[in-house]
This record gives sequence, structure tokens and C-alpha cells, in this order.
Amino acid sequence: MIFITLYINKLKAISIIKEKNVGKNDKIFRIIVGLIIVVLAVLFKSIWGLLAALPIITAIYSFCPLYKFLNISTTKRK
Repeated sequence: MIFITLYINKLKAISIIKEKNVGKNDKIFRIIVGLIIVVLAVLFKSIWGLLAALPIITAIYSFCPLYKFLNISTTKRK
């Protein structure tokens, strides 16, 4: 029973991620910011470079959980 519940919750999470709320310009900005964080982390030998994963991953999936929570979308309307 627990397995079925976990599977259903996983399917719900996947269907939420399929909703895209990050537009093209926002994606480009997030990738640039992520790369800048990576470069600075390498230059200063800092662990803070792991933060670069957040904007890069949200750009790749075109989905931002914070945007979903705040009901924001930077995608073009149809």
C-alpha cells in the first residue's frame, strides 16, 4: 500500500514538472548566472559553486518550483 502511494505521488510530481513556467529569456539568464557562479567558485575554490545547480537545472527543465508557488510564468501565452 505504501509503495502504491509513493508511486502515485511520484507521478503527480512528474506531471507538475511537465508544466513549463520558465520562458526563453529567463532560461538564458539562468544559464548565464549559473555559469558565472561556477566560474567564481572555481576561481575562489569555494563550495558555493554547488548553488549553480539550481539556476541551471531550472533552466534545463523550464520549471521553477518558486514560480509555481507564486503562480508566475515567463513563458509566452498561447
